[in-house]
Amino acid sequence: MPEFLNIQTGLPHEGDSAVIEQNDLVPTELLAIAGQIKTDFQLRMHEAMERVLESPKYQYFTPGVREKMLLKGYDMPEISILHGVEEVGSYLQDIALLSAEEVAQYSQDFLLVIQLPKPLARFWNCGGSKNWKTGERVVEQNTVPWGFFYRQALPAVWDVVDPYRPDQIGYNSQSKINLYRLNRSKTHDPKHYYYIYAAKPNSEAPIN
Repeated sequence: MPEFLNIQTGLPHEGDSAVIEQNDLVPTELLAIAGQIKTDFQLRMHEAMERVLESPKYQYFTPGVREKMLLKGYDMPEISILHGVEEVGSYLQDIALLSAEEVAQYSQDFLLVIQLPKPLARFWNCGGSKNWKTGERVVEQNTVPWGFFYRQALPAVWDVVDPYRPDQIGYNSQSKINLYRLNRSKTHDPKHYYYIYAAKPNSEAPIN
Protein backbone atom coordinates (compact mmCIF):
# COMPACT_ATOMS: atom_id res chain seq x y z
CA MET A 1 0.00 0.00 0.00
CA PRO A 2 1.56 3.34 -1.04
CA GLU A 3 1.89 6.16 1.44
CA PHE A 4 -0.83 8.77 1.55
CA LEU A 5 -0.65 12.45 2.22
CA ASN A 6 -2.99 12.05 5.16
CA ILE A 7 -4.91 15.14 6.19
CA GLN A 8 -7.04 13.64 8.92
CA THR A 9 -6.18 16.66 11.09
CA GLY A 10 -6.89 19.09 8.27
CA LEU A 11 -3.17 19.74 7.68
CA PRO A 12 -0.39 17.82 5.90
CA HIS A 13 2.08 15.86 7.99
CA GLU A 14 5.13 17.77 9.18
CA GLY A 15 7.47 18.37 6.25
CA ASP A 16 4.87 17.66 3.55
CA SER A 17 3.95 21.32 3.03
CA ALA A 18 7.40 22.12 1.62
CA VAL A 19 7.09 19.27 -0.86
CA ILE A 20 3.69 20.53 -1.97
CA GLU A 21 4.97 24.08 -2.52
CA GLN A 22 8.09 23.02 -4.40
CA ASN A 23 6.60 20.40 -6.68
CA ASP A 24 2.99 21.62 -6.86
CA LEU A 25 1.78 18.05 -6.35
CA VAL A 26 -1.51 18.79 -4.64
CA PRO A 27 -3.97 21.42 -5.97
CA THR A 28 -4.99 23.97 -3.39
CA GLU A 29 -8.63 23.26 -4.16
CA LEU A 30 -8.28 19.59 -3.30
CA LEU A 31 -6.71 20.36 0.07
CA ALA A 32 -9.49 22.85 0.79
CA ILE A 33 -12.16 20.27 -0.11
CA ALA A 34 -10.62 17.70 2.20
CA GLY A 35 -10.31 20.15 5.07
CA GLN A 36 -13.91 21.31 4.68
CA ILE A 37 -15.22 17.75 4.69
CA LYS A 38 -13.38 17.01 7.91
CA THR A 39 -14.64 20.17 9.60
CA ASP A 40 -18.28 19.70 8.55
CA PHE A 41 -18.25 15.99 9.35
CA GLN A 42 -16.94 16.63 12.86
CA LEU A 43 -19.57 19.28 13.49
CA ARG A 44 -22.36 16.94 12.42
CA MET A 45 -20.98 14.11 14.54
CA HIS A 46 -20.75 16.28 17.64
CA GLU A 47 -24.31 17.50 17.13
CA ALA A 48 -25.50 13.91 16.72
CA MET A 49 -23.70 12.85 19.89
CA GLU A 50 -25.48 15.57 21.84
CA ARG A 51 -28.84 14.39 20.51
CA VAL A 52 -28.13 10.79 21.50
CA LEU A 53 -26.94 11.85 24.95
CA GLU A 54 -30.24 13.67 25.48
CA SER A 55 -32.32 10.72 24.28
CA PRO A 56 -33.61 8.20 26.86
CA LYS A 57 -33.57 5.54 24.13
CA TYR A 58 -29.81 4.94 24.24
CA GLN A 59 -28.90 4.84 27.92
CA TYR A 60 -25.56 3.13 27.19
CA PHE A 61 -24.27 6.18 25.32
CA THR A 62 -22.86 8.18 28.23
CA PRO A 63 -20.46 11.14 28.28
CA GLY A 64 -17.72 8.60 29.00
CA VAL A 65 -18.51 6.64 25.83
CA ARG A 66 -18.49 9.87 23.86
CA GLU A 67 -15.05 10.76 25.22
CA LYS A 68 -13.70 7.36 24.19
CA MET A 69 -15.04 7.92 20.68
CA LEU A 70 -13.36 11.30 20.49
CA LEU A 71 -10.04 9.91 21.75
CA LYS A 72 -10.13 7.26 19.02
CA GLY A 73 -10.96 9.82 16.34
CA TYR A 74 -14.36 8.33 15.60
CA ASP A 75 -15.80 11.79 15.03
CA MET A 76 -13.91 12.45 11.80
CA PRO A 77 -13.19 10.74 8.48
CA GLU A 78 -9.70 9.84 7.33
CA ILE A 79 -8.96 11.69 4.11
CA SER A 80 -5.98 11.01 1.90
CA ILE A 81 -4.68 12.52 -1.31
CA LEU A 82 -2.66 10.31 -3.62
CA HIS A 83 -0.68 11.41 -6.66
CA GLY A 84 1.86 9.97 -9.08
CA VAL A 85 1.41 7.45 -11.87
CA GLU A 86 3.16 4.64 -10.02
CA GLU A 87 1.51 5.27 -6.65
CA VAL A 88 -2.01 5.80 -7.98
CA GLY A 89 -1.73 2.83 -10.32
CA SER A 90 -0.43 0.57 -7.55
CA TYR A 91 -3.18 1.66 -5.17
CA LEU A 92 -5.97 1.09 -7.69
CA GLN A 93 -4.54 -2.32 -8.54
CA ASP A 94 -4.26 -3.27 -4.87
CA ILE A 95 -7.91 -2.56 -4.11
CA ALA A 96 -9.03 -4.33 -7.32
CA LEU A 97 -11.77 -1.80 -7.95
CA LEU A 98 -11.28 -0.98 -11.63
CA SER A 99 -10.35 -2.72 -14.83
CA ALA A 100 -6.80 -2.47 -16.18
CA GLU A 101 -7.98 0.07 -18.75
CA GLU A 102 -9.60 2.20 -16.08
CA VAL A 103 -6.50 2.03 -13.88
CA ALA A 104 -4.43 3.35 -16.78
CA GLN A 105 -7.02 6.06 -17.41
CA TYR A 106 -6.94 7.45 -13.86
CA SER A 107 -3.33 6.77 -12.87
CA GLN A 108 -2.21 10.26 -13.90
CA ASP A 109 -4.85 11.99 -11.77
CA PHE A 110 -4.98 13.00 -8.14
CA LEU A 111 -7.07 10.68 -5.99
CA LEU A 112 -9.18 11.87 -3.07
CA VAL A 113 -9.76 8.86 -0.80
CA ILE A 114 -12.33 9.22 1.97
CA GLN A 115 -12.74 6.60 4.67
CA LEU A 116 -15.37 6.91 7.38
CA PRO A 117 -14.54 6.28 11.03
CA LYS A 118 -14.17 2.50 11.35
CA PRO A 119 -17.39 1.84 13.32
CA LEU A 120 -19.47 3.91 10.88
CA ALA A 121 -18.00 2.13 7.87
CA ARG A 122 -18.72 -1.30 9.40
CA PHE A 123 -21.98 -0.73 11.29
CA TRP A 124 -23.63 1.89 9.10
CA ASN A 125 -27.00 0.12 9.25
CA CYS A 126 -27.07 -0.41 13.03
CA GLY A 127 -29.77 2.01 14.09
CA GLY A 128 -31.12 5.19 12.55
CA SER A 129 -31.46 3.96 8.98
CA LYS A 130 -35.02 2.67 8.72
CA ASN A 131 -36.15 5.69 6.72
CA TRP A 132 -33.64 4.79 4.01
CA LYS A 133 -34.99 1.24 3.64
CA THR A 134 -31.55 -0.34 3.84
CA GLY A 135 -32.20 -3.32 6.05
CA GLU A 136 -31.66 -1.67 9.39
CA ARG A 137 -30.41 -3.85 12.21
CA VAL A 138 -32.09 -3.25 15.55
CA VAL A 139 -29.89 -1.53 18.12
CA GLU A 140 -30.38 -2.30 21.79
CA GLN A 141 -29.96 0.25 24.56
CA ASN A 142 -26.57 -1.19 25.53
CA THR A 143 -24.96 -0.48 22.15
CA VAL A 144 -23.89 2.64 20.24
CA PRO A 145 -26.31 3.67 17.44
CA TRP A 146 -23.65 3.85 14.73
CA GLY A 147 -26.27 3.96 12.00
CA PHE A 148 -27.73 7.15 13.43
CA PHE A 149 -24.32 8.81 13.49
CA TYR A 150 -23.71 7.59 9.94
CA ARG A 151 -26.94 9.11 8.66
CA GLN A 152 -26.31 12.40 10.42
CA ALA A 153 -22.68 12.84 9.35
CA LEU A 154 -22.50 11.43 5.81
CA PRO A 155 -24.23 14.39 4.11
CA ALA A 156 -21.20 16.47 5.10
CA VAL A 157 -19.27 14.64 2.38
CA TRP A 158 -21.93 15.12 -0.28
CA ASP A 159 -22.46 18.80 0.48
CA VAL A 160 -18.77 19.55 -0.10
CA VAL A 161 -18.03 17.17 -2.96
CA ASP A 162 -21.16 17.41 -5.15
CA PRO A 163 -20.49 20.96 -6.42
CA TYR A 164 -17.32 19.55 -8.03
CA ARG A 165 -19.07 16.58 -9.66
CA PRO A 166 -20.38 17.24 -13.20
CA ASP A 167 -22.93 14.42 -12.84
CA GLN A 168 -24.65 16.04 -9.85
CA ILE A 169 -27.49 18.59 -9.86
CA GLY A 170 -25.55 20.95 -7.58
CA TYR A 171 -22.49 21.03 -9.85
CA ASN A 172 -20.64 24.36 -10.02
CA SER A 173 -19.28 24.74 -13.53
CA GLN A 174 -16.98 27.53 -12.33
CA SER A 175 -14.97 25.21 -10.08
CA LYS A 176 -11.29 24.85 -10.96
CA ILE A 177 -11.33 21.06 -10.64
CA ASN A 178 -13.84 18.31 -11.32
CA LEU A 179 -14.27 15.19 -9.20
CA TYR A 180 -15.29 11.82 -10.62
CA ARG A 181 -16.37 9.06 -8.26
CA LEU A 182 -14.51 5.81 -9.01
CA ASN A 183 -16.32 3.39 -6.70
CA ARG A 184 -19.82 2.71 -7.92
CA SER A 185 -22.98 3.11 -5.88
CA LYS A 186 -23.12 0.76 -2.86
CA THR A 187 -19.51 -0.29 -3.49
CA HIS A 188 -17.46 0.41 -0.37
CA ASP A 189 -14.59 -1.27 1.47
CA PRO A 190 -14.69 -0.82 5.27
CA LYS A 191 -10.96 -1.49 5.45
CA HIS A 192 -9.73 0.80 2.68
CA TYR A 193 -12.21 3.37 1.39
CA TYR A 194 -15.75 4.63 1.44
CA TYR A 195 -15.45 7.05 -1.47
CA ILE A 196 -12.71 7.44 -4.05
CA TYR A 197 -12.70 10.42 -6.39
CA ALA A 198 -10.38 11.23 -9.27
CA ALA A 199 -9.62 14.96 -9.57
CA LYS A 200 -9.10 16.58 -12.96
CA PRO A 201 -8.70 20.24 -13.96
CA ASN A 202 -11.92 21.83 -15.17
CA SER A 203 -11.09 23.02 -18.67
CA GLU A 204 -14.32 25.04 -18.78
CA ALA A 205 -13.53 27.10 -15.66
CA PRO A 206 -12.66 30.77 -16.24
CA ILE A 207 -8.99 31.73 -15.88
CA ASN A 208 -8.42 34.30 -13.13
